[in-house]
Amino acid sequence: MKKESVLTENLDYCAIFRSAPDSYLLLSPTLMILEASDAYIKSTMLTREKVIGHGLFEIFPDVIQDELNPGAKNLRASLERVLKNKIPDAMAVQRYDIRSSNAIDDKFEERYWSPVNSPVLDENGEVQYIIHRVDDVTSYVKSEGILALGTKVQPHEKIQFEIIRRAQELQAVNERLRQSEERLRLLTEGAKDCALFVLDTNGFVTTCNGGAGKINGYAYNEIVGKHFSILYSKNDIEMNHPRFELDMALAQGRYEEEGWRVRKDGSQFWANVIITPVYNEKNVLIGFCKISRDLTERKLYEDELRSAKEKAEKASLTKSSFLASMSHELRTPLNSIIGFTGILLMGLPGALTTDQNKHLKIVQHSAKHLLAMINDLLDIAKIEANKVNLNTESFFITEIISEVLASLKSQADEKSLLLINNTPDTKVLINTDKRILSQILINVVTNAIKYTEKGGVYITVGECIENNKSFIAINVKDTGIGISPESTDTIFNAFERTDAVKKIEGTGLGLYLSQKLAGFLQGMIKFESELHVGSSFTILLPKESVF
Repeated sequence: MKKESVLTENLDYCAIFRSAPDSYLLLSPTLMILEASDAYIKSTMLTREKVIGHGLFEIFPDVIQDELNPGAKNLRASLERVLKNKIPDAMAVQRYDIRSSNAIDDKFEERYWSPVNSPVLDENGEVQYIIHRVDDVTSYVKSEGILALGTKVQPHEKIQFEIIRRAQELQAVNERLRQSEERLRLLTEGAKDCALFVLDTNGFVTTCNGGAGKINGYAYNEIVGKHFSILYSKNDIEMNHPRFELDMALAQGRYEEEGWRVRKDGSQFWANVIITPVYNEKNVLIGFCKISRDLTERKLYEDELRSAKEKAEKASLTKSSFLASMSHELRTPLNSIIGFTGILLMGLPGALTTDQNKHLKIVQHSAKHLLAMINDLLDIAKIEANKVNLNTESFFITEIISEVLASLKSQADEKSLLLINNTPDTKVLINTDKRILSQILINVVTNAIKYTEKGGVYITVGECIENNKSFIAINVKDTGIGISPESTDTIFNAFERTDAVKKIEGTGLGLYLSQKLAGFLQGMIKFESELHVGSSFTILLPKESVF
């Protein structure tokens, strides 16, 4: 053994490598040429000085190759695979043209090569060298041309040529498959927030991405080969729900649902699941693609919102019930106060002094104001409890407008305001709730009078189109204080009053109630206003209610 060791140490490996009968290159991991066999130098028609110490693609650049003959490009890809995978990589026949053997000719000769690249690993398993071996198979490849010319070719040459041709086709297919798999890998691994499963036709997992482990808690080798029902609850499995999903995906081309799923540790999560069938080029089912997303946080948030909404609605109903009850209790004594002060002011029990008359009018006014507020609160309670009863009847719009204006004329007269009815003589018959429409008109016209100090209030009736629907439009326009632009978004809110009107008596409920009541009539109220110029409120009622 010692003698053999001494002999091994004295071997001239460089001379042995150069004398190898085939074409070899010894490359560094940076693809620099460290050594070359004599056969390689001869077959490539280069000198050793032009090869040793140079980069492989410095000697054989890919810039002279066209897209149909990407020999250098394929070689570079093969060497990269060797460096990455640390295993030999056999290539199909490649075309790489070399300079002509004619020294005075700068042309290239068409050459074909069969390369193999093999790594030499160090003691740590890292690539220390790469042995690049090539066979010049140009004569075999060109035998196809010989066949075309009718030249007789030996059977073994035909077989060799066919092997080479099929090897080239196989490499091209494998390269396309490798690129496709790499794109799929990058796509699936990049989707870490989604669990992607590929199932066979029976629902067994054939592969999955990293997101599957993140969401479901299973390692790759723990889930591959298992039926995807492992991700479902015991109840779902007993109801055969996983099979139902596959059947629905087949029937509809796609199936989507949300529901509780089970992780490896037994915990549950709310998942959005999409399953689609996968077919081959012959339209034969080959499996399913299943994508899941963990939406537990969204589900819990929605449940909290729903619970809060239900509690708020319950509290609102309780409040509305209390308001309705209290309103009834308060209206009875207020009506008595208003009634008795009216009797006293009429002088029926006896004449009143000037001061007594003055003070009783204050009592009566305050009682009426308080009653109006209570009525408004009662209406709010009914609206929020959805207990507004509609009693539709047919009547003329002009008649109800005249009635409302007549009842409010004294208020306008007290402020020396004009109250003008500009409605047309044509009588328009409408079918709606007369009491509710009357209340809306009273609220809107009263507001107009209240916030107008000079000029007047003008009422007109017409038609308009809103959202492709026809409406009857009752317009109430005043020359009052107007509304500032910053207050326009809150004008229909309950208890909202702008700074400009807070010094004027009011509750901030009139427009809120009017808009809500208009909604019960399938209508709405719109407005336009200019500060210190006036406002225009338009009550819109669907034309379908007009006869």
